[in-house]
Amino acid sequence: MALKKWHFNKIDSQVIFTYGMFLLVSLITTYLLGHTHTIYVYSDWLFHASRAQEVFENLKEGVSLTFIASHTFHQSGAASFLFYPIVFLYPWAIFKLFLSPVTAYYLWYSLITFGSLIVSYWSMRQFSRQHWNALIFSLVYVFNPYRLYLGTSVLGEFLAVTFLPLVFLGIYEVLWRDNRRWPILAIGLSLIAYCHILSVVLCLEFLTIIFILKLVINRGISAIRLKALVSAATLTLGLVLFEIVPFLTDFIGQKVFSATPGITITMTFDQLLQNSFNNDIGWNIGFILLATLLLGWNWFTCRQDWIIYLLAWIAVIVSTTVFPWNYFADTPFVIVQLTFRYLSYAALFLAILFSKSGKLIAERIAVYDNPYRFKVLKYVVPITFCFFAVCYFSVNETKGGFERSTAPALQKVTNLARLESPVTVDSNNYHLLFGYIMTYGEYDYYPLKARGDIKQYGTSQRTQSIVRHELIIDGKAKRLEPRSTANQIGYTVRLAKAAKIDLPVVAYKHTVVKVDDKVTNFRISDRGTPVLNITSGKHHISISYQPPFVYYLGLVISLATWLVLIVKLISSKIIKQSV
Repeated sequence: MALKKWHFNKIDSQVIFTYGMFLLVSLITTYLLGHTHTIYVYSDWLFHASRAQEVFENLKEGVSLTFIASHTFHQSGAASFLFYPIVFLYPWAIFKLFLSPVTAYYLWYSLITFGSLIVSYWSMRQFSRQHWNALIFSLVYVFNPYRLYLGTSVLGEFLAVTFLPLVFLGIYEVLWRDNRRWPILAIGLSLIAYCHILSVVLCLEFLTIIFILKLVINRGISAIRLKALVSAATLTLGLVLFEIVPFLTDFIGQKVFSATPGITITMTFDQLLQNSFNNDIGWNIGFILLATLLLGWNWFTCRQDWIIYLLAWIAVIVSTTVFPWNYFADTPFVIVQLTFRYLSYAALFLAILFSKSGKLIAERIAVYDNPYRFKVLKYVVPITFCFFAVCYFSVNETKGGFERSTAPALQKVTNLARLESPVTVDSNNYHLLFGYIMTYGEYDYYPLKARGDIKQYGTSQRTQSIVRHELIIDGKAKRLEPRSTANQIGYTVRLAKAAKIDLPVVAYKHTVVKVDDKVTNFRISDRGTPVLNITSGKHHISISYQPPFVYYLGLVISLATWLVLIVKLISSKIIKQSV
């Protein structure tokens, strides 16, 4: 691994002060969001909270790896944990071991916000070599309306956008500047893969566009840069191998349902303009970035600015109906489902352009010969920027406060029901959430047999019988309460005679069924669940998922790759060109 050796520069007080301000801003904005000690639950929030809850339950039992839902998702055995990354849900689950559910969630939210500010600042400082550019970029990017919207419920993407700056810093280094910094690209892509698989796909779309622009502008690419690109791809595969293996062993060719195919929600360009002008948290880029989109070209000084501007416009166009999505109905591009997902990329590119105003600030401060006045400005300006970020967040929270305050408190579900309307929860009724069918995601990653008609969300007889814990014994349904342990669901049955039993747990290729602690062969029923023949008497049946050896091999390889990479980075000092 040929890595450039950079010398670490002493981190100056300005950077330390900036990081301190970031921490303060993260805590204040989180306080504004959670000072009522309640959580506003809607959309995808319950889906992610259930995954974090499952990790928490397993950690309580001393089990660190989670494969299937044995405590949440109505003990259906759904494999959302195999096919939807959970790495960054572990801090949330760990906090919950020591704190109340509400406090644990908001501490996790604050941690992600702080991490996003640090990653954004570091990436932009590496890119621009300017402190002020990095400061402005990090605040504008992290507190753009669309990212704040993601933080309300769309937590997979919320995590993923934290690392977008790393990815695009990495591709810039590989294709235009110092190709020896290719590990940055691999690290960025890998961390996004630990958050949200679809975001990796969207990243690759823009990386492909950037690569094509490189070929056109520079009339080709040197062999050494191409080698760096291949090295980054290889390293990425090593870092995410443990996530790839389940797709190879239990998803591809196994007829597992992931999500409703096709474009389901679109937005017109007029709607984007209006929403951005209003500057509310939601499907928009906000007033500042909208102004940059429409007027930013006035302060462009180099070809690089125009490339970024072009990328921003591409992201904006594909996020709306201006792009002819109807012509791509039968192509892989519709995997995006919600076209406004591209707004994260529009916000990234526009925030880069807006941050160029930092150069003007630096030039203004540089004219002061008085050392005392210079030092004062060096600290006053970051405080001012952070103050405005907090004010913006506060105003938007005030706007949304009425909606949250009018949402009813969650009540105990008396019958199996879907959580349709927004509700509020506190630490006293938080546990009641998991008695509801999720607004979205309850049946994601079910086998197609178990899912039934994909247009019916949980209303098919198959899915209903599974979440109601209905065993089918010789053709007759009988409801029994399951026993839940880490990655395992158990039932106790008493049979007067030998019978064929269909268990209400979805089955995958590596599902294992045991009867009285002995592994038993089974077949898959018409509802995608295990069916087996059992003799008369009392029996303890357990259904679990046991990963193949190749999964653990992939996990060891990924961990070893991280270990070697970290040692290499520290020894070569590649992480730090200038902090």
